[in-house]
Amino acid sequence: MINLDPVIKHIDALLDEDTDQSVTYAALEARLALERVCYDRFRQRHDYISHEQLRRWQPGAVVNMLIKEVNEHLGKTLTLSISKSPIAPGVKLEDDEYMEVGTEIGFNPQNIAKLWNALAKLALYAHLSEHRNDAIPAYGDRPRIRAKVEEVQAELRRLAKGTMTFSGLGEEVKFECSCGELNKRRATGSTSTV
Repeated sequence: MINLDPVIKHIDALLDEDTDQSVTYAALEARLALERVCYDRFRQRHDYISHEQLRRWQPGAVVNMLIKEVNEHLGKTLTLSISKSPIAPGVKLEDDEYMEVGTEIGFNPQNIAKLWNALAKLALYAHLSEHRNDAIPAYGDRPRIRAKVEEVQAELRRLAKGTMTFSGLGEEVKFECSCGELNKRRATGSTSTV
């Protein structure tokens, strides 16, 4: 699990400078942070999809593939708790007392992809001039870039509240493809909450 607090503070400091350059750099840092979040979730489940299959994909596509092929609960917030006492005959699980071990904060991959693309469009590409005599601006529209970076910061702060990352839940099944590649997946219906 990655620690997002340092990058959040760095982005805040860049926004506090409030120059065209610093806000643009904040957009780059925010975009990189979104990539790190997605790729960290992938890293935890790396055995399920080969690196070769995903290496050219954008972060949103990586997470969508993980949800579709590996763990349908990736977008949900999950909390792992353990019983404070051994299982006893006659005690219902819902009546037992539990201690929280950690939480993985889920996220909407479409929203991550949308934010990731918006940052690039607003801040990380030179903008084509409309007329021959128009100057090509060195930077994008600072207030619009800042607003989008602040939107990403809110998402990063929400995700930073997580205390653990799961590699997935449920039984694993494996089979070798005719091409020789070993395929691993979670068994259907076995990814229920624990």
